[in-house]
Amino acid sequence: MILCCLLFNAVGCNLFAGVGAVTARAFPKHIEAAYKGLKGQTVAVMVWPERGVRIDNPYLQLDLAAGLQKTLQDIQATDKPDELKGTTFPFRADLVVKDQQDHPEIEAMPVTDIASRYNVSRLIYIEVTDFSTRSDASPELYRGSIVGNLKVIEIDPKGKAKEVFSKNDLRASYPKDSPKEGLPVGTDYKIYQGTLTAFIVELSHQLYTYEEEQ
Repeated sequence: MILCCLLFNAVGCNLFAGVGAVTARAFPKHIEAAYKGLKGQTVAVMVWPERGVRIDNPYLQLDLAAGLQKTLQDIQATDKPDELKGTTFPFRADLVVKDQQDHPEIEAMPVTDIASRYNVSRLIYIEVTDFSTRSDASPELYRGSIVGNLKVIEIDPKGKAKEVFSKNDLRASYPKDSPKEGLPVGTDYKIYQGTLTAFIVELSHQLYTYEEEQ
């Protein structure tokens, strides 16, 4: 009798563990958007890397801005999250970057003053404070890392802008399972692309409700 009970308990535990796994897949956990104010809005994306980051990575500004905008548009078209219903992006990322390059004086302006330059109702503003494709432990080892801040500026019909959302010290690394010391194989280009992609995912997850990876 005791043996039967032990067998039942063992089988029962495994059975219910299996049911739990199936339930988790059937009802995935949803992570709520940190900011939910893009619905039905006109949106521009702007990136400001720190001076040193910009000098070392001259295309990062455009690659990150264009990548985030395209990612949000792709999510809007495929997953159709409520937070992106009716959201439009009237300015290409390269036009925003060109305006920044043509008018370097706006870098010293408050972000709310910058936002009012564009005929949009929301400005997604990203500051990149650190970026690297090599390990801190050794310049011979590859490990991508990026740190930045995300802000959202709301602009009313009269052109008055205010910062309504801010999340600092957002981070991403690539490869995801890389040790902190880095890896001896890779290329700067591959690590650059992978790190930006990982950061774009982290940024976009702040702006729409998504399913947590199982």
